[in-house]
Order: sequence, then C-alpha cells, then structure tokens
Amino acid sequence: MKPEIIFEWNIRTFKDFTTALRVIYDKFKEQINPELYYQLVLTRTQKKRTISQNSLYWLFNTFIANNHSQFANENECHYIFRAMFLKKAENEIPIELLTASAMQIFTNANVCMYSPQLPLVIDIFSRKTSQLKTKMFSDYLNEIAQFAADNLDLRLVFPDEPDWQDFYNEYKNKR
Repeated sequence: MKPEIIFEWNIRTFKDFTTALRVIYDKFKEQINPELYYQLVLTRTQKKRTISQNSLYWLFNTFIANNHSQFANENECHYIFRAMFLKKAENEIPIELLTASAMQIFTNANVCMYSPQLPLVIDIFSRKTSQLKTKMFSDYLNEIAQFAADNLDLRLVFPDEPDWQDFYNEYKNKR
C-alpha cells in the first residue's frame, strides 16, 4: 500500500527548507499520534522540460520541414526524431505489442522514412517528449541539431547564438 502524503513542499533554497520545517512543526505538533508511525522523506526531483524548450523544439521541427524535402511537415519531424533519439529500452516495450508490421514501421522511421502509421505505433517504441526532464530534453535538442548538421546540411540556431533573432523571426509563424 502506498503511503498517504499529508504534507508536500517544494524546496529550492535553504530558506525554503527551514520554512518547510517550521511549517511542519507548527502544523503537526498537535496532530502527531504516538500510536502511529511517520516517515519524513526528502526527495530530489528534476524539472520537466520547459515551455521554452518545447517552443524551441517545434521551431526546429518547422525549420527542418520547411528546408528539407525529406519531411512534409513538423509533425513528421517530431515522430521521426522520437523514433531516432527517444527509443525505449527493450524491457519497456510490452511484448504483446511487438508485431512485425509495428516493428517495420518503427525501423523505417529510424532511417528517416515516414509512414502514415508511425503515429499509431510511436508510443510503443519511444518515450514522449512531455516525459523528458530539462536535461534530457536539452540533450534531445542537441542530438537533433547534430543530426540536421551532419545529415541534412542544415544549421539549427540556439537562443544563445548571434543569429538567433533572425532565425526566430523567420520561422516563428511558419508552423
């Protein structure tokens, strides 16, 4: 049985930590039942991808789709890049979903061959971008940029680069 969470506090600084301890003490000093057991757990968490990372991702997909004939639109880029760079481990894939046709569709996507059935099988074989933490999403964006440079002869521009504003202005409304 999963324990009931009776208090949760997000901590980013030492001040947050001391405030949380004070709140716990004030809130629970009268409520602690000596007949019950309690456990105080401090867990390190990671933030999910940010909105700005997600916006950059779709800007990259739009740029690639607009500048390379291999991709019809940004959604094709999205599915193919998920297939290429966000593969699940074999033990994460339900065995009953490993049909020959699903595997072939996914295998084709790994070599940049889009199939209309790819959206139907992508979740079987790859992680969703919404599940990525900020660091993993950053790595994913870098893999896409490297792939675009090496295989598509396209240079993706990141926000900290001098050409960023021109790149952003040109592609922000083309989606």
